Amino acid sequence: MSIALLILILAIALGCSHNKVFQSGITYTCDEGKSFMVEFYENVDIVFLTISGRRFYLHRDPSASGTKYHDGNVTLWIKGQSAFVEIGGQTELKNCSVKSK
Repeated sequence: MSIALLILILAIALGCSHNKVFQSGITYTCDEGKSFMVEFYENVDIVFLTISGRRFYLHRDPSASGTKYHDGNVTLWIKGQSAFVEIGGQTELKNCSVKSK
């Protein structure tokens, strides 16, 4: 059931509306030489997070400070130009900042 729901949400969010177009992809560099990329879309509260070739679909969740995206297992926190990623409740990527171009 949850896979079908995810496919339906993706189809609605990305394929069915011309208002929901790709906005930007931002690469963050973190401690230990690690990095990840986030793809943002206009008019939807979702992102695609890519870490080491693995891609995660995360939806925005209310947050008192900064911006939080998650899928139940993976959480991306963004505040200004910095971010960190938790996987399974453990911080996996920390002290991340927007990679300069």
